[in-house]
Amino acid sequence: MFNAINATDQHDAVVANFEQVEHLCDSIGQKALQSVVAADARVLSLLQGAESDEARSITLLLTDATLFEHAVVAAYADRLRNGRSWSAFRINGSTDPDSGPRDLKALEAEIAAALKRPDGTVGKLKVESFERGSFGGTGKAGSANAHYAIYSEEMAVRTRPGTTESG
Repeated sequence: MFNAINATDQHDAVVANFEQVEHLCDSIGQKALQSVVAADARVLSLLQGAESDEARSITLLLTDATLFEHAVVAAYADRLRNGRSWSAFRINGSTDPDSGPRDLKALEAEIAAALKRPDGTVGKLKVESFERGSFGGTGKAGSANAHYAIYSEEMAVRTRPGTTESG
């Protein structure tokens, strides 16, 4: 398998996929995985038939790339929320986005205002939404929750004389 992966011209993509699969193999990743597939009975059934965390993660990758990406994003957010890297901000409570394009644009505008830099610029900003199911103590699916992934480009930071990094 190692030789086959190294021989392919898509080596980097295969390695990246396996790294993302690994992020879904712990308890946080498995909860995120289950939450994004809760509304899709066909995919949920496939995952329930898998023999291990790794098999569930690979099955999702091969079955539905979009749900797989949502699971990776959800697991990442859950790890940040429970760690030292989490930051939060408030937006106007009057915006009640329903994931429709117009409401999502309104939410994005409020987030842009909250992330405005001292020079008045915002930088690149992208907001994606998807639904996640919630699970009770019994492991059964409960209500659906809207999940928003916010991608914001930071300004370049000087690290050493003559070099810069950006986030």
